Amino acid sequence: MTPLTPLSAAASAATFASGASSGPHHVAVSGPKPLLPELGAGNSVPPPSAATPPGIALSSGVGTPFTGVIGLDLELMSVAADGTLWLVNQTDSGGRQILTYNFAAATLQPVYTTPDTVVSVAAVSADALYVIVAGSATWIGCLSAQGAVEQLPALPDGATPAQVTAAVDGTLWALDSNGLTYAYSATDSQFAAVPAPGLKFNSISVGSAGLIVGLASLNGQPPMAYTWTAATGWTPLPSLAGTTGQWLAACADGTLWFLTSTALAVLLADGTVKVMDVSSVVGASSWTAASRMSAYVAGLSGTQIGIFPVALGILDLPAVPWPAFTPDQQTAYNDISTALSITTPGGIRAQYSNGIATLSSWQLTVATMAAPTNVSAADWQMVKTQIMTELTYVQAVNNLYTQLGKMTGLLSTMQSDQLQGVAAAVGLTVQAQGPSKVTVVLDSLFSTLVTRIGSLFPPPYGLVVSLIGSGLMAASTYTQQKYSPNGAQGALTVAYSNLATALAYAIAETTKAQGDEQTVIVQDWGKLSAAGQAIAQGIWTWPDNMTGQTLEGLAPVMQLYLYQALMPAAWQLLQGEILFTARPPVAAKPHAPSSAMMVKYVVDSSYDQLVWYYICCAAGSPADIVGNTGPYPSPTLLQNIFTLGVQPQDLFGGQNGWALPTVQSPGWTAPDPSINWQPYAR
Repeated sequence: MTPLTPLSAAASAATFASGASSGPHHVAVSGPKPLLPELGAGNSVPPPSAATPPGIALSSGVGTPFTGVIGLDLELMSVAADGTLWLVNQTDSGGRQILTYNFAAATLQPVYTTPDTVVSVAAVSADALYVIVAGSATWIGCLSAQGAVEQLPALPDGATPAQVTAAVDGTLWALDSNGLTYAYSATDSQFAAVPAPGLKFNSISVGSAGLIVGLASLNGQPPMAYTWTAATGWTPLPSLAGTTGQWLAACADGTLWFLTSTALAVLLADGTVKVMDVSSVVGASSWTAASRMSAYVAGLSGTQIGIFPVALGILDLPAVPWPAFTPDQQTAYNDISTALSITTPGGIRAQYSNGIATLSSWQLTVATMAAPTNVSAADWQMVKTQIMTELTYVQAVNNLYTQLGKMTGLLSTMQSDQLQGVAAAVGLTVQAQGPSKVTVVLDSLFSTLVTRIGSLFPPPYGLVVSLIGSGLMAASTYTQQKYSPNGAQGALTVAYSNLATALAYAIAETTKAQGDEQTVIVQDWGKLSAAGQAIAQGIWTWPDNMTGQTLEGLAPVMQLYLYQALMPAAWQLLQGEILFTARPPVAAKPHAPSSAMMVKYVVDSSYDQLVWYYICCAAGSPADIVGNTGPYPSPTLLQNIFTLGVQPQDLFGGQNGWALPTVQSPGWTAPDPSINWQPYAR
């Protein structure tokens, strides 16, 4: 058995290259750290200094993946309650490397290596990770970020460990290869079997000593959710009774995450349930969660492995009232409102959504106020600290939405410019094509924009992506309902003459949605404290150099979708076939230039050639493959489209978002799909 070997970042690569591994290094492992204040719980506290989980967003759902440094070798991952994300990668030599992910720098930090297989990991904190390592024997150990490894006692009766799960309060359980469960006793320093008659567990998860759950099959049935207590043992989990699942995680804050085939549900301790569609994550594996704010999953992002955050958005957190005051504390609060000349009901808190309130001036006044004589020093300090914290958070949220408004304005300008440019390139005029119906797939456009924004603003600027995505996707729904309520799901179909107005409406609705979100946040202590802490601690940051030029990378996305929407208003696809023989008379060829067509053909043993033509020509021009004389799109127009990454066979073949209206020359019969396209003559 070869235990894991702690590595520095510099030594990691060299050790892997040589395949070297030092002997066991057993040390005592310090106990788990206490939990941090829970984001959004409405704790009456000043801004904490400790880091909070980074996977936090405004809106619930699958977020933009972080890629680039993850690679294709990711096998396992586990997130701790303090937000530390531990990863296990396979090495070129067949061993395993354990790393942590730095969210702020978007980098990986190598921590440990082993030539053996890592079967399971359970993150406790930045300082502790439990592992199961399989080599000549399979064992459970605990790793610390300081380079310490402690091998734990074996499971009873020679059982082989298959999964380990741990919580910050010291709770530690294991699952063996036969689906049996074991609990670790710190008093006895050993694992003990936990009876579960008739049950075979697929997985277990502990959030604390009071929250232990698992997925188990009873007599070969599909796995269901179970929970364990010392008093009752393993019993069906009432909140998920009768529901089969693929993954179940318990968190220290009392939250449960539950995965079915396509949906992920987060169940809060207060009974709140939020269900999210996660079917967009391709090749999902290694789900992990440690708080109610977010889960993570590995999946395919293009040709890379990405880690997708799935967030319970701040906007979906349960409503939390302002921290209550005692009568004397309420007197102190009223004194503050009076000192600020606020006479409206509710005092200063009722002014947080007032867009022209002089919050910074009020905060300075509160900071320099002397303690009133009618309340105790302790009550005054408590109220003053709370109001100062609230003012800090409200101003931070307001600043955030000010920046968001600027960015939305830049997007509006870019959208208008790109629409005019693409319309001119396609050859559209309101006079000629005004009544023509055009379709913009708004859902796809906006989701692609969000993904591209994610590449323009990588971590730590994930907030930009979350905010823009929230506003754009909401606007997409509003715009479709207003302009094409009976159209295809996710698509906006309008007359070309109304397209600019409809797209401008989408931006206006985005701005409105952002304003509504801002108001909701600053009027709810749970949401405000979550957002305020995220900003105060640097989890949410905003690039200080954002300009219209910064967003130039979005232009190709807009251009592509606008070309797909506008080309059908001016151009059609003419399909026709011609047989060319080696004998006279010679068949006439189409008039279209090679730049406006693609072809497929077959040749027989007599050298007769049957050619299928796909010609882009003016909408309404004759459906005659030989008699059609155009007009045809200029080579420049088509080249502009192909420069955006469009494959010619997509445009001429009507696929991957391209759908020019099609007309067919007399005698047309579609070729067999196995016949290949001939190269496009650029």
